[in-house]
Amino acid sequence: MVNKLEVEFDVVKFKSLRKSKKINQEKMAAVLGVSQQLISKIESGGDFDVSIIDRLEKYFKLNSGELFFDPNNKLRALTTAQLNAVIDVSCTALRDSFSIMIQANHASGKNKEINIPDDSLAIESTYRATINHALSKVGNE
Repeated sequence: MVNKLEVEFDVVKFKSLRKSKKINQEKMAAVLGVSQQLISKIESGGDFDVSIIDRLEKYFKLNSGELFFDPNNKLRALTTAQLNAVIDVSCTALRDSFSIMIQANHASGKNKEINIPDDSLAIESTYRATINHALSKVGNE
């Protein structure tokens, strides 16, 4: 049995990279030496000549293959709303874990110092940023 690697062009990443450079489709087309219609077609998920990939990777300073992802990767296939729901559940579990640790410490009567920041919102914010950073890497390695 031959394992076939399936990859798809990452339209969302391409569009995000273009917007991060603060250039419109017309300027992107000029930089790449293609038509604005082709850029629109690419961002709509249409077929295009893959010879443009090298130019895209050079322009955005990407490693080879970073504009592709494995469509079978279940995490990559999740919607933003689904990913946010996963993060919300994880944050709740994190807060609950800290609460249980503090309660257990108080119940033991030893009142050992626990190095947990008092500000649970700061913990949650850091956790969300870490998870979002990790998820942004999914499909790019």
